[in-house]
Amino acid sequence: MPLDFSGESRQALIYAVALAEKFNARIALVHVVTPAPAPMMPPVLGVDYTPMAIPVRGQRKYAATALHERGETLIPRSLYERSIVTTGHAASQIIAIAERIEADLIVLTTHGHSGITRFLMGSTAEQVVRHAKCPVMTVRRTPPKTSTRPSRKPIVPPIRPL
Repeated sequence: MPLDFSGESRQALIYAVALAEKFNARIALVHVVTPAPAPMMPPVLGVDYTPMAIPVRGQRKYAATALHERGETLIPRSLYERSIVTTGHAASQIIAIAERIEADLIVLTTHGHSGITRFLMGSTAEQVVRHAKCPVMTVRRTPPKTSTRPSRKPIVPPIRPL
């Protein structure tokens, strides 16, 4: 379950917990630290400004602590498997981790980017849906209208042998 610490990803976690309870599954939380490229600034008045990027190590440490805390507080202990923090391109890392841990399902949120932002940045959810080897459930960024818990009604009719 990719978690980027947004309210939208927390909404997706609600669905992941409900599915894990229903199917007696466990949840692994994943966070991908994507290093930001350092901005290039031309020298001003003969002074060369060296860009200061937030060290990836500090981002990973913060993410590991925050992810573990969320796992401990938002997921019932019996369903919480582990937290994984990695660095790189978000979609590629989510897919690689899902394959490595042999995930049965990836639950992630869409952030609703459209237009030029989506064209320039791409959609992590779309890339994961297109390239993951396991099923992917996407959760829209708008919360449910009446409840914070997903419906207990089956989404898909039960599969019966022929």
